[in-house]
Amino acid sequence: MIKEILKTDREQFRKTKQINAKRPGEYWLLFFKQYILKKRGFKFKPFYLLALVPIALIFLYFTGVVASEGMIVFAFITAFFFLFSLPFVAMYAKKDFIPINAFAELAKFIVYTKGDLYKNGIKLRLNSGGIETDQNLLNPEDIGFSNGSGYTYKPYQLERFFGQFLFRDGTFCMVSMLQISLRVRSTKRRSSGKTKTKIKHKHKFFYQLILKVKASDYDVLEQNATGMYDTTVKSEGDYILIKVKSKEKVDVISSKISKETLQNDSTYTRMLKYIKEYNVLVPKNGSTITNLNSGL
Repeated sequence: MIKEILKTDREQFRKTKQINAKRPGEYWLLFFKQYILKKRGFKFKPFYLLALVPIALIFLYFTGVVASEGMIVFAFITAFFFLFSLPFVAMYAKKDFIPINAFAELAKFIVYTKGDLYKNGIKLRLNSGGIETDQNLLNPEDIGFSNGSGYTYKPYQLERFFGQFLFRDGTFCMVSMLQISLRVRSTKRRSSGKTKTKIKHKHKFFYQLILKVKASDYDVLEQNATGMYDTTVKSEGDYILIKVKSKEKVDVISSKISKETLQNDSTYTRMLKYIKEYNVLVPKNGSTITNLNSGL
């Protein structure tokens, strides 16, 4: 049964780079291992086919199929053009910037909580597509940047994942991660009169955890928080909603999971522990959040 579902999900994910489904925790871990947490390899682009032209012409010349020396000259010109153009293609091509470490944070949280889930069901919405698309483009002024003085800004925003967990004690938990990647192009004129253009990328990851608990079971002492996380609390009928947020600046998007990510607790696990350790949420009448107390 799992193999059939995995096959169906695989076909959809390969086409769209997205999935939105409710599956058991063990299934999601298998899905992450096979399709998301793999090291990112070389990505082929049609432009690279141009490199085959000089190779093919030289091969045909030495095998006697093509006897024209003009073809050899053309081959070297093509090779030079390819090598000269490659840095510009790499500079201006749109990037995917898939945050494999952020996806690993979610996978580790699934491991941490899967034994305490109600009916072992987790609903996830995942997106591992490229972030630099017109659909994801923001107005730079909306996030505090203005084009001018030799600088051009292109910010892209994409929700990488959103997850819903229901613990056996009735606690409802939601986690999400929003990625913003900023492409900065700077153009400067040197004293020699030449113009130099550089393109840099900056990234921010916005992590969020939301707990929804019964107001009759817990007291909230938000004033005990240390400021380690941005924490807000509000009432919603018979429930209390606690939002815990953090953000991370990233200079380089890694193509493989870092040792630090593998060794440390998940970002969301640390948020849960923070809620208990600093008494942001205090149980009444012996109430406990599954895994929040037993996991410490």
